[in-house]
Amino acid sequence: MRSPARGCTKLLIGLIVFFLVSFLAAAEVTIWTWYGGVMGQILSNIIKSDFTAKTGIEVKIVTVPEDDSHFQSYLLSYIGGNAPDIIEIYSHHAGELGMRQALTDLTTFPDSDEVFGKIPAKLLDSVSFKNAIFAVPSEVNWAQMYYRKDVLADIGVEPPNTWDELGRLSIKLLAYGRNTYYEFQGDNQAAFLYYPFVWQKGIDIYNEDGTASNLDAPEAVEAFLQFTELYTTYGLVVETPIVTTFASAETPVAILQNWYYSVFERTAPQVSGLWGIAEMPGTPDKDGKLNRTNTGKLLTWGISESSTRKKEAWELLKFLASEEFLVKFSEQVYNSVEKWRLVFSNANILPQSPFPEEVKGILDSCLNDCRLKRVVPGGYVADRYVEFVFNKVVVGKEDPKKAILQAANESTIEIQKKIKEFSRFLDKLE
Repeated sequence: MRSPARGCTKLLIGLIVFFLVSFLAAAEVTIWTWYGGVMGQILSNIIKSDFTAKTGIEVKIVTVPEDDSHFQSYLLSYIGGNAPDIIEIYSHHAGELGMRQALTDLTTFPDSDEVFGKIPAKLLDSVSFKNAIFAVPSEVNWAQMYYRKDVLADIGVEPPNTWDELGRLSIKLLAYGRNTYYEFQGDNQAAFLYYPFVWQKGIDIYNEDGTASNLDAPEAVEAFLQFTELYTTYGLVVETPIVTTFASAETPVAILQNWYYSVFERTAPQVSGLWGIAEMPGTPDKDGKLNRTNTGKLLTWGISESSTRKKEAWELLKFLASEEFLVKFSEQVYNSVEKWRLVFSNANILPQSPFPEEVKGILDSCLNDCRLKRVVPGGYVADRYVEFVFNKVVVGKEDPKKAILQAANESTIEIQKKIKEFSRFLDKLE
């Protein structure tokens, strides 16, 4: 005969197991994202209907500010033990966090090759260090050229294909009282404006092992002279309220990030059909082929190293990188009141994106030619030295060759200082 005490014990154990399983099943994956408002609601709806409903994994979405405070907030939350499971972050910050071992190496998941195999290697470089990959690239904002078709037709010129052609066009436009503009929105703007010139010369901005700046190489010095001459010789404007001056044709040629496509559509319907896009100007190689390498910003998803639900978080990351999600998300965002046309690092999405068919070929070329900085210790901080010397040359009229050599030296000092500072982390990465 079974004793009552024994039966109660079994019942108690069963209840504990039941509640423990129920608790674990109800636990959430927490995600920090910049997508708020309409886009945030669309993100939430798709995750709930297409991910949670199929997997049973609940997701808590927290909207955070889209600025550098986001990086610091995550770092503090990680140190304090209350970091989210997943964070949306710019690629350069993902590299910094990964080197500090605050983000998980996603190559440790057995099916990671399926995800990363759909993303151009030049974009993966921006979230990788050694053999580790710290984030899944998602939305990408490269630089492309916008031009007023009507204005260029009036003066009898085509959109420029090279930087020399852009310079000559700038001089011609100035004679008509019009401007040319080149912008990159974000910190250390001048560095991101300059780096395509270096890459188009066929070299990198860092040495091969990432221990020093390569900006003192002859090609990089020549690239800096070419870059700064756009302002000192050819009269490109340093600042302009481009949304209004493009619409008014005061600035009929501008190199800007791709999200301006949606901005011009919404804010300047009066010039619909009067403007077009092209790839960024390029640099001819020794065989005369144009190298049109551009750069931009990359939004990525990473998993906190402190997460206790990495398996579930990885399932969500795979969903957020899937064609199923990206196509639906881009369609619903475009069909919303915000009307954004989004582009993603997965090239398979572009043919299904809500862009006019006549520009998809240009966008595809831009994506293929988009290159982001490699992850090196201190690389992001080193960018500020390029910013300093750009201002010295363009505003202070200092010697450009001397200035970029100074930036190269200061950048190398910064990189080597960070290598020493991060050594306890870097030695653990394979």
